[in-house]
Amino acid sequence: MSILRRFFRIPALIIWYLFIILMSIPSRFMGDKGSPGIAALTSLCMVGASRIVNLKLKLKGSIPRNKPGLIVSNHLGYVDLLVQGALAPIKVTPKSDVAKWPFIGLVVASARPIWIQRSSKKASAQTASEFSKAIKQGICLLVYPEGTSSDGKSGVLPFKSTAFEAAIISQVPIYPVHIRYEQSEVPYHGDMDFGRHLWYILGLPGIDAEVRVLKPILPGGSTRKELAERTRQAIAEVDRRSSKKETP
Repeated sequence: MSILRRFFRIPALIIWYLFIILMSIPSRFMGDKGSPGIAALTSLCMVGASRIVNLKLKLKGSIPRNKPGLIVSNHLGYVDLLVQGALAPIKVTPKSDVAKWPFIGLVVASARPIWIQRSSKKASAQTASEFSKAIKQGICLLVYPEGTSSDGKSGVLPFKSTAFEAAIISQVPIYPVHIRYEQSEVPYHGDMDFGRHLWYILGLPGIDAEVRVLKPILPGGSTRKELAERTRQAIAEVDRRSSKKETP
């Protein structure tokens, strides 16, 4: 059955992705004014892809769909995009090396993301500037400030604070989000082989994900490091409670 699922899902995903690209053409000719349209189509793309791979979402809480903000989450791999991209129209903020990934890189690039480069202070400053610009366009940014993905069993890693500067400048809310998967094999992390992992994911009968949208955090007069730590602690607390429930 897993082979049949893959041979159905692979062409279905490609066709769906190409359809979204065609739908996005008008917005791509509108420059910055087309960014909200691209964000809405990004969300639609993730919703459709989620259904193709039979991703079952258990959602607690919600994010306003027409207000800008910073969606901040723990990170368990590329499947997170399907889960969280369906929460609201978003602009994604992946690491620059994601652009080199087969297929996934093309899908992410088509969403006109803000590529994260941490090679220097100048690059970080440019990233923060692009974050603020997107927020001013009324778009929610999805960020993974851990800087890498984890196995979901090691707790929430320390947060990098660059993205939080944009929330302070624009005075928009931060929406802490915690994600976990019922299947321990779903997280993609470390030195896993991407091709083999994706092939495995496409063969699963379904993916069960639980997403909790926590109480929004307002920037106020906090520094970006203080804001990053407050957000991390909120997500880490939920992560600890979830881990306790899983412990036999």
